[in-house]
Amino acid sequence: MYKVFLNDRILFIGNSVQNVDQSCLLQVKADNKKAIQQACVLFLNDEQKHNVFLQVDSDVKPHVLLSSTFKIVKAAGGLVVNNRNEILCIRRWGVWDLPKGKIDKGETKSNAALREVAEETGIDCLVLQQRLTVTYHIYQSKFHNNEWILKPTYWYNMLALNNEEPVPQVNEDITEACWLSASKIKMMVLPNTYPSLLPVFEQVLGCHNCG
Repeated sequence: MYKVFLNDRILFIGNSVQNVDQSCLLQVKADNKKAIQQACVLFLNDEQKHNVFLQVDSDVKPHVLLSSTFKIVKAAGGLVVNNRNEILCIRRWGVWDLPKGKIDKGETKSNAALREVAEETGIDCLVLQQRLTVTYHIYQSKFHNNEWILKPTYWYNMLALNNEEPVPQVNEDITEACWLSASKIKMMVLPNTYPSLLPVFEQVLGCHNCG
């Protein structure tokens, strides 16, 4: 089952509902484009509908299923670990985040992830390791005439070859970039990060449903 985040609300996509609070869930049979669009509009405009479940017959990815409703903007990012087992984190708009950004035309996902880490933190001596997961979130973009955007972000695990101090990219509203231990991330970052990032942190911290 896939999860698409809108702040702290979730649009679920899958064959069956699993481990979801049924009391705040609207279920919709997503068997045609009109039903999908109507469910999405209801979800976006009615905050009382905390969660929506789109029931589908096949394992279709969110950006494919929802492409008729949202503009798709693909991104890539990195969860970077150094030889002290610290994780590279950034702080933007007062919220803890991981370095990530839009994939340029003709760019591979992995190259985009490496580039974004280097641009946002100054850390560029990296070894790309495995892809971790894909997260999905919805937001309204002032850069696209307030159009609703669905952003799939492809996350990669990376190893930093040295422990150089990161430098935040201030022109991208990043006010802090730093190496943090697992204990500091659990204490400081997880209570003040985006819900869509929790599955990424979970991949390396081993805390099921972090936060």
